[in-house]
Amino acid sequence: MESAKNTFLKFRSLLIWVVSILLLYTLIGFFLLPWLAERQLVKTLHERLGVEASVEKIHFNPYTFEATVDKLHLANEQNEPLAAWDKFYFNLQPLQLFQLKLRIEEITIDAPKLYFQRYSSSENTLTRLAERWNATARTDVAGDAAPLEDNEQSDPLFTLEIGEFNYTNGEIAYRDDVPASRFETLLSPINIHLDHFSTAAGETANKDLVFALENDAKLTLNGKMVLSPLQFTGEVNLENFSLQTPYRYLQAQLPFELQQGRLDLQLAYDIDLADTANVELSEINLGLSGFSLHQPGEAAALLQGGSLTVSNGQFVFPDNQLTIDDVALNDFKIAATQNSEGEFNWLQLFEPLLEGNTDDEPTESELAPLQLNIANIEINNTRLAVEDQMPASAANLALMLTATLQNFSLTEDQQMPFTTLISLDSGGEITAEGDLQLFPSLAVQAETGIDQLSLIPVQPYLNKFAHIEMVSGKIDSAASITSNPQEPFAIQGNLTLSDMQLDNQQLDEKLLGLDNLSVNSIDFSLSKQRVAISEVIIDALYSRVLINENGETNLALLIKEQPESEASPTDNANSETSSSYDVSLGRVKINNASSRFTDQNLPIVFDALMQNLNGEISGFSTSSKQPVDIALEGQVDDYGMVEIDGVMNPLDVMAQTSIKLAFSNLDLPAMSPYTVKFAGRQIAEGKGDIDLTYEVVDSELTASNNIVIRDIKLGERVETPGAMDLPLDLAVGLLKNSKGVIELNIPVSGNVNDPQFAMGPVIRGAIGNALRNIVSAPFRFLGSLIGIGNDESIDEIRFRAGRADLAPPEQEKLHKLVEALVQRPQLALQIPAPFDEAADRQRLQVTAVESRIDTRLNETESTQQLNEKRQQVLEALYLQAGLSPDLQTLQQEFSTTEDANEQSQAELDVLAYNDSLKKRLIEAETVSDAQLQQLAQQRQQAVIDFIKQNGELNDDQLQTTDSVSTKLDDGWLNMKFDLETI
Repeated sequence: MESAKNTFLKFRSLLIWVVSILLLYTLIGFFLLPWLAERQLVKTLHERLGVEASVEKIHFNPYTFEATVDKLHLANEQNEPLAAWDKFYFNLQPLQLFQLKLRIEEITIDAPKLYFQRYSSSENTLTRLAERWNATARTDVAGDAAPLEDNEQSDPLFTLEIGEFNYTNGEIAYRDDVPASRFETLLSPINIHLDHFSTAAGETANKDLVFALENDAKLTLNGKMVLSPLQFTGEVNLENFSLQTPYRYLQAQLPFELQQGRLDLQLAYDIDLADTANVELSEINLGLSGFSLHQPGEAAALLQGGSLTVSNGQFVFPDNQLTIDDVALNDFKIAATQNSEGEFNWLQLFEPLLEGNTDDEPTESELAPLQLNIANIEINNTRLAVEDQMPASAANLALMLTATLQNFSLTEDQQMPFTTLISLDSGGEITAEGDLQLFPSLAVQAETGIDQLSLIPVQPYLNKFAHIEMVSGKIDSAASITSNPQEPFAIQGNLTLSDMQLDNQQLDEKLLGLDNLSVNSIDFSLSKQRVAISEVIIDALYSRVLINENGETNLALLIKEQPESEASPTDNANSETSSSYDVSLGRVKINNASSRFTDQNLPIVFDALMQNLNGEISGFSTSSKQPVDIALEGQVDDYGMVEIDGVMNPLDVMAQTSIKLAFSNLDLPAMSPYTVKFAGRQIAEGKGDIDLTYEVVDSELTASNNIVIRDIKLGERVETPGAMDLPLDLAVGLLKNSKGVIELNIPVSGNVNDPQFAMGPVIRGAIGNALRNIVSAPFRFLGSLIGIGNDESIDEIRFRAGRADLAPPEQEKLHKLVEALVQRPQLALQIPAPFDEAADRQRLQVTAVESRIDTRLNETESTQQLNEKRQQVLEALYLQAGLSPDLQTLQQEFSTTEDANEQSQAELDVLAYNDSLKKRLIEAETVSDAQLQQLAQQRQQAVIDFIKQNGELNDDQLQTTDSVSTKLDDGWLNMKFDLETI
């Protein structure tokens, strides 16, 4: 019993010790340690960091090694919160220490709150705490641990393992005082879950991180991680992230206002940091949407709505390769504005950013150059609205853009097919399709098209220069465009302008119009400095020309006065450059053109319509001296016609130009406004032809203006101030030619560069010329009084040489002349005494010899043949005149034999012999000057006698003039009459 008792006492004592130890362990673990921990935590934080800490309660289970810290609050000396949590829980597995493992089964932080503040670029909440910690560190510690050499590695004594880590309903409050405007944001709730975390080599941990950001955004990170070697894999998903968050932080540095914008991002990542950093991001999908970008202070958005999506991207580091399947910009609304100073709003936004980078020198980088490849880029339904405020009335252009670009790459010689479609609200489309190359130099090869592009949007620019309204007009084009280092810019194609109409805003009427203007086969090369056009075809061109009451043309009044500006110093250089271009044009063809001309600067308004103008202007080339040929034909009013022919050098009109304008069958009554202004008379009837020929050589103008008037009949007189007092009735009657036509020639000459040169004085000179023509043709006027036909003239009669008798036709002329002079008693007829010394003398010689021959023949009663009697008479007269050679010699000259080798009697050629005798007698006949004067006076007297016998003219109307020498004309001698006033 005693031994049992002793044994019990021994075990009781051990039990008491064990119970006591357990009790002490329990008391220390459950009560003392939490109390000491709480005091030490508060004290240490206060002493070392200056942080005021409060803990509601700390729990520790010494048996399960579970600890809980409830309601921790940390604040700085200014009582500003630094951190807090509702509950911190961890569960340590101490037995694992024997296996050199520091294993925590679970760590849970519930409702943690972190407050981070950035005070300056170098100071924030953490730096302040670190500085305070270092400042309060103990300085009495003997010696410091020797630093490890660079090539030494310290292996950890324990492997850290965390079975489960939970960070739930966390919150991070961030405030930044560095930006001009304080930035604040709150990340809440934040949930982080980590499984099987271990620092052991090859151990993989699962991680799940969920961050709730402001404005309903959410960031999720799922994946695995290995600490040894350091590797991360997983996925990132950012949903509905508001771009306002980073914008609020950077707004002081950004030149624009971002009012809206959302970001969505998904990607998978594989990061290996074992030896060198290797990063692969895959399945990258990015979306930007709901933009509202504004210029500061402007209500209208620069960029509105739309979305930018990046699909299936992949990035590999350090290869620096970025590959994307698709990039799409959809449904954006972009507004661009150029203000009245010529400043573009988008450039204004980004100029500060660009200027800030101008001084940055490029730095060498060890990274591989970026290799960017995008399989497909699309722009869909993107609307661009452009406003130009430089014109007085703003110009607005709105369009819809759709485009694609394939195989985009930064590699050299990469061909990238592209398409573009631009649809304008004002009407029309612009398309382009081709290939683009960016490196090593920019190159483009494209087929472009313009379909029914409206010209209405150019109206604000027209308003700046003229009072013109673009009523309609469309452009069509198909062209190939080339741009590369060898050929900076080249274009080949066709251009058509159709349905164009310009109106005069002042008069509210059509000014210019056309159905079509086709420019075919354009070939432009910048490298070759060449412009070639096959042909230009103009259909139904119409123009309106008007002269108002003040003599001002509508075209001159349409032009607005422009402010003076100094010539650019590069103007001359540009001029020289442009002049070096080789320009050629095949031809210009004009079909059915028309023009209406009105002159209101007349007592009666003049209005004419030229229509159905057709023709062709030949081609030209700057490399050729060949001028341009012009050939046009059209209709004037109802039955008139106009023809334009000539040559000119379009590049230097003043050097050499020759133009002829021929107007045929013009209706003269329509010209009455001009005759009323200048002469006070209308034209009742008549037709006219006008030929205008202009030649310019070295700026010197020489013109011949021929006017032909037919069947003119003057109308009523109109009292017009300033009109010239012209005897139009007399002029009309006197100027008519044999066909009833008046012909006027108005020469013009002068230097076209001379500011004093004007057509007005030329016209007045033409009128004076017309009066001179009237005075120089009075007999035509007289003939018109008695209805003589235009093919008959009464200003002269004819005589045969050596005669003074009046032939019957000449007697008829005198009858008509007398009849006309009877109606004009104020006119006197001046009758000359004409003679032709040679012809009249010769004829008088013949007449005298033949008279003597006839007399001798009449006195001969012989029965001989006439030739034999004439021989005898001529020989007698020859001997009487004492002429030589003798008759025997002459007979031998006109004698012949039948046989030249035989001696026979010669036979006389009587006819030839007689003719020779007569010619010798005529040549020897003497006619004195007195005889010639007598013949001239006989002719003069014959006219006077005939007129007196057959007319009623008084003596004052018949005047004689001195004899006048003249010449035969077609066997006749003319007696030319003159008129003189009494």
